[in-house]
Amino acid sequence: MMAPENEMLEAFSADQRRQLAEALGLKCTEEIEAAVLAIVQTIIFHHLMIAAKNRTPKRVKAKRKLLQIADAARKLHLLLSDFEISNSIGNEIGKLEIFSPEMAKVFHRRPLWIDDEVSVHDMLGMLKNIDMNATLLATKDKSFSYHYMLPTMHEANRNFDANMLWPRLFKFWEMAGNVVAATPDGPTFRFLGLIHEVAKIQPPELGSLRSACERWRTDPMRELHEEVPWLA
Repeated sequence: MMAPENEMLEAFSADQRRQLAEALGLKCTEEIEAAVLAIVQTIIFHHLMIAAKNRTPKRVKAKRKLLQIADAARKLHLLLSDFEISNSIGNEIGKLEIFSPEMAKVFHRRPLWIDDEVSVHDMLGMLKNIDMNATLLATKDKSFSYHYMLPTMHEANRNFDANMLWPRLFKFWEMAGNVVAATPDGPTFRFLGLIHEVAKIQPPELGSLRSACERWRTDPMRELHEEVPWLA
């Protein structure tokens, strides 16, 4: 087994593995290890989203900057479209085939940048791409959220763990034949508590669990067919 997988398996202590086996009805070491790997991968991705949440500027400020980037790209695109300034006659010599390619290089000039692999037309294309994508991220919250691994504005006021981590855990829970429920200190709540303990994040909140259970009833992930990780 590869070292990274060994490290992931060690994320669960012996007692936590026992609790996981009881919660998901796992019958052998192979099933327990497969379930541990699937859950630890989910935890790792969740920590990446936590890091994204902590490093990304506030949404309004970030979108304002993106609009400024788009505006700057449009202005530079307009300026570079003036080929009398951004190109030189030496660049046309190769196209006219007056000299050999070697001689044409003697006349070759790029007044605004050094890289000979980038033409004015390449730069215009890049600026158009920057303008288009910066505008998309600034005006379409779903695109912004997806790109920066953040919840949407509609989801932003929800408990972060409940919104970003629990749906995947609910899926695992139901794959094991269990029912997602918000019973105080019930099986679902204890399962989430175990995963939060392994992930070293704050314990789950019962109030958040009630809301998350309501959302889970209509979550598209619930109906999505997947192979059970510990039986595949």
